[in-house]
Amino acid sequence: MNYSIKQMAGLSGVSTRTLRFYDEKGLLKPAFLSKSGYRFYTELEVERLQQILLYRSMEISLNRIKVLLDQSQAEIQQTLLEQKKQLEKKKQEIEEILVLLDDTINDEKGEKQMTDQEKFSAFKKTALAENERQYGNEIRSKYGEEVVESTNQMWSNLSKSDYQTMQLVEEKLFEKLSYYRLNADNDVAKEVFQLHKQWLLFSWGKYSSEAHIGLAKLYISDHRFTQYYDERVGQGTANTLAQIIFKEA
Repeated sequence: MNYSIKQMAGLSGVSTRTLRFYDEKGLLKPAFLSKSGYRFYTELEVERLQQILLYRSMEISLNRIKVLLDQSQAEIQQTLLEQKKQLEKKKQEIEEILVLLDDTINDEKGEKQMTDQEKFSAFKKTALAENERQYGNEIRSKYGEEVVESTNQMWSNLSKSDYQTMQLVEEKLFEKLSYYRLNADNDVAKEVFQLHKQWLLFSWGKYSSEAHIGLAKLYISDHRFTQYYDERVGQGTANTLAQIIFKEA
């Protein structure tokens, strides 16, 4: 069956404007154009659009989707399985937060008394899962499974007091980085280094200069690490921190 662009929009719930945009980006070309220049789509394009919308629902970028669509069937299946696993993890996180909400409501009603550990555990799990989604592959390939699992275990076992202290250390780190960017003082650079090292040790357990330098390289080479610091202090902060680590480690 052939579909006009308007019919395709009605079928999929995607606007005609979006379909034209996908055409321009090379994501979804019409099967053919009529003599009048109108776009028409076949069942092959319907299937491709369904895949695009599925990937978009999983918050995959259009550039990445374009690559995925041109993969072999086996590679597509593997990608979908990996995305399914990530969604299942996210579902588990949401369920844990819902349990925490129920417990908190009951605690407020006086029907259940939560320990500090219970109040805190769900948020640590959520933060750990988010870190795994964003950086898991990179840090595992760089530092190995054993090191990452050990770090994750330490993070999971952090007390409420330790976690709060870790946050305070990071806030102090941001303040010193902001000051250093305006006043390139060597003593402040040493403070920045020590604060970053202290912050890492909450989850690292033991310190390694080599690992510290390796992490600094990621701050420069991986936009996600770069963005973390640049968004909190200002453009170029991740590079500034990396340079300080290279010098002091």
